[in-house]
Amino acid sequence: MALVIKTTSKTRQNVQSNSNLETKLFDFNDPSMTKSFSRCSLTYAIHGNGLSPLGVYFKIDNQNTWTKFKDKDFYKNFSGHILKKTNKKLLQQHFDFPKKSIGTKVQIKVCWDPGYVTNTTCKDFKLVDISFTYRGLNRK
Repeated sequence: MALVIKTTSKTRQNVQSNSNLETKLFDFNDPSMTKSFSRCSLTYAIHGNGLSPLGVYFKIDNQNTWTKFKDKDFYKNFSGHILKKTNKKLLQQHFDFPKKSIGTKVQIKVCWDPGYVTNTTCKDFKLVDISFTYRGLNRK
């Protein structure tokens, strides 16, 4: 199953070092179903090339701490949760949840995380949509 959340913003904004964008808790209109989350995809644009200083984190069932997404095979430096710059073109970047990411709701955070890049500028950021892929397990 998948759910796509479209944003309504038509403007791009520069992101500052104290920036933090948190989504609401998504229960996918079925709070009684336990889900196994497998992927989150963000469609966005950022001016420039290379890695941006923006990281993507998640929480399942309103945990106390945010968890960064795991690295892909092409990221061996623990920066798999960092958004790539797109030279103002729309890009869909996929983030895989760790195995056994199970719960009834999920929340995403995009925030300033410059520890993985030397260039800390982030101009013209635009988030277009967020989609989740999950499998329903059982109902409570």
